[in-house]
Amino acid sequence: MKKALHLLTASEIVQAIAARKTTAEAVARACLARVAAREPEVQAWQFLDPELVLEQARALDASGKVGPLQGVPVGMKDIIDTCDMPTEYGTPIHAEHRPRIDAACVALTRRAGGIVMGKTVTTEFANRHPGKTMHPLDPRRTPGGSSSGSAAAVADGMVPLALGTQTTASTIRPASFCGCVGYRPTWGDLRLHGVMEAAGSLDTLGVIARSVEDVALYRDVLLGVPPQPLAGETSAPRIGFCRTPFWARCEPTTQKLLEDCAARLARSGAKVSELTLPAEFEATLANEDRELRGNVPRHLDSGTLCRH
Repeated sequence: MKKALHLLTASEIVQAIAARKTTAEAVARACLARVAAREPEVQAWQFLDPELVLEQARALDASGKVGPLQGVPVGMKDIIDTCDMPTEYGTPIHAEHRPRIDAACVALTRRAGGIVMGKTVTTEFANRHPGKTMHPLDPRRTPGGSSSGSAAAVADGMVPLALGTQTTASTIRPASFCGCVGYRPTWGDLRLHGVMEAAGSLDTLGVIARSVEDVALYRDVLLGVPPQPLAGETSAPRIGFCRTPFWARCEPTTQKLLEDCAARLARSGAKVSELTLPAEFEATLANEDRELRGNVPRHLDSGTLCRH
């Protein structure tokens, strides 16, 4: 194969294994080799047992089955329960905690032929305190949080897919910071049984991948439905561009990037509309901002960059 195995997308891995051009074990070994070479710098993993990974891969190859995620290594954020690996929620308080059963998303991943590669680093309790993960391209920059390890592992070629979670921006932020595709589904769309709750009315799973095709594939697996090919768009996408009450606080470079993005989308055929939030939003956000500033330590409130 022309592309290195650890750089294949999930869809390419499934196709290659089905065509007998490679095996689950060969893919797993390639990803493990990438982890061995890069983990000292990236530090994306909270738990990874190479022998357990290879045991899963060999069992898949011996089974003769072909699932929609056959042989695809997947990273699991360390607030997602796994029966054969620790789930520590990013905190020493729960060091070596061993759940008795898999989270629903883990069980669905295994049923589809996916290999649970290991547990990726999260901020403590998926909140503010950063973990050890570094940006895979530039250690001076943050990989984003709270799904920092999942985004860094996908971006660095350690796994083609990873699960994060999102209550505010904990999937789309690290995915965008690290140059991956991040997907936050509609609330209630994917099952959260076995995933640590942060705010039940807002929590969702989050998929981090290298392609939109892989996001669609994994979403179908997590919904428990047969994967469907991506349908071609029949109409132009409708995109709203909203300058929120916090717009004035953005750096000019950030404002320009967002405006340029909206302009490029419009030139490509999308219907981009300017949106304005009702006045009630401004009052609510201002009130929440005051409350947050009253609880944030001064060294963080001053704008100090910290690694998430």
